Amino acid sequence: MTCGDNKCVAEVYACAPDRQQASIVFDVAIEMINQCLALKKRIKMIMPVKSTVYKLTNSFY
Repeated sequence: MTCGDNKCVAEVYACAPDRQQASIVFDVAIEMINQCLALKKRIKMIMPVKSTVYKLTNSFY
């Protein structure tokens, strides 16, 4: 939903019982971005804080 519905400044959160499980979900999202050239061009990955920003709408995950 970070880039799927074109809402400006959307906020997308993943919930998990602990940080390790949340990291797994984030890592899968990063792999999806890395495998899609269109997403890779449009999404800024901020690895130190485990976040991504969709540049067109300034939405984040």
